[in-house]
Amino acid sequence: MDARRQERVWGLVASGARDRGVAVSAGLVCEICAETAGVDGVGLTVRSRPGRLEPLYATDSISRQLDELQFTVGEGPCVEAFRAGQPVLVPDLAADSVLSRWPGLAAAAARADAGAVFALPLQSGAIRIGVLGLYRRAAGGLG
Repeated sequence: MDARRQERVWGLVASGARDRGVAVSAGLVCEICAETAGVDGVGLTVRSRPGRLEPLYATDSISRQLDELQFTVGEGPCVEAFRAGQPVLVPDLAADSVLSRWPGLAAAAARADAGAVFALPLQSGAIRIGVLGLYRRAAGGLG
């Protein structure tokens, strides 16, 4: 992330904390991400130890369901983003390509009323520390 973007992100977090009268937390960051990115929910999953990822926070039940499912079955955009260290953007979870690529996720996403997921890996230098999953009920790209 370039310095200007990083400054803008931390400015949003700081002003969100100040406006709400709370300390900066993982939950606050997720809530601000949801508001700012125009998505319906955000889930944060972190590496707790080598080979183990655990959901840390979700802004809503759909985010929680999709995060838990992906890391339980070992497939989906968030799993792939973490493994590859690259964003995985899926604007339509009902697309044929999603059905063939992640069959378990596609079926569960339909049951959970999720239309799109955007997975962003979280890294500190070369160390992958987690993934941020942004979810939308309706299909469509991330602005």
